[in-house]
Amino acid sequence: MKLTLIAASLAFVLLPPAPAAAQQQQQQQQQPSQNPTADQKSSAASGGSATRGSVRVNQGQSRSDKFKSLDKNGDGKISREEAQASPDLIVIFVPTDTDSDGAISVVEFEAVPLVQPDGTSAQ
Repeated sequence: MKLTLIAASLAFVLLPPAPAAAQQQQQQQQQPSQNPTADQKSSAASGGSATRGSVRVNQGQSRSDKFKSLDKNGDGKISREEAQASPDLIVIFVPTDTDSDGAISVVEFEAVPLVQPDGTSAQ
């Protein structure tokens, strides 16, 4: 799992920090893999069936609530350290941080796809 996160992080670091590149990367991640066994292991390891590139929320949790739960120090940004609490978010941290300041702002978090525990999209 750690090796997968490291490899994914490295791949994201090499991408240009443009919103279009981040969107293209997310679309590629949502396509079925050539290795279904690895996908099953990844899904099992992450504890759900959420689409890769999506961040899980609790039932009834709003986007604002999720952001606040991750922004532990209340500074209005999710640092890389704070994002560690959400493996789903850390995987997409680099392309989500479109201004490359090392944190995800409320505006940048608006582009993060959210998913309910049952796998449906959340608002």
